[in-house]
Amino acid sequence: MAIRHTFKVYERLKREQHIHTLFRTGKAFSVFPVKFIFRVIPAEGTIKNGSNLQVGFSVPKKKFRKSVDRHEVRRLLFEAWRLNKHELIETIPDGWSFHVFLVFMNAEIPAYSVVEEAVITGINKLCEIAKKTDQ
Repeated sequence: MAIRHTFKVYERLKREQHIHTLFRTGKAFSVFPVKFIFRVIPAEGTIKNGSNLQVGFSVPKKKFRKSVDRHEVRRLLFEAWRLNKHELIETIPDGWSFHVFLVFMNAEIPAYSVVEEAVITGINKLCEIAKKTDQ
């Protein structure tokens, strides 16, 4: 069966309450130029649409004053995540849910290959964390 590289609405981390809790109590690690903030939570009542992984993206206005530049970097993050998230989805154990936020930390517009490499490395770290969660 072929993998569909989609990014549905229910996979986006949008609720202000979830984002606030993630930034307040979540754990973080960096893979330059991307910072990953994540939170592992029990999936009781959180999975309504079949997704146990929700993600958000941020590019600080302080680093990129022009919205065109912020949107370009956000699209690069979005695309790298969309094409590589399936590895993480496969390793998240039943009964658990992940909230992840990707924050771009550099002040220069990167090449796609740099962003993709950082996102893949970050996803691999999240996969290791997901495997430990199952134990």
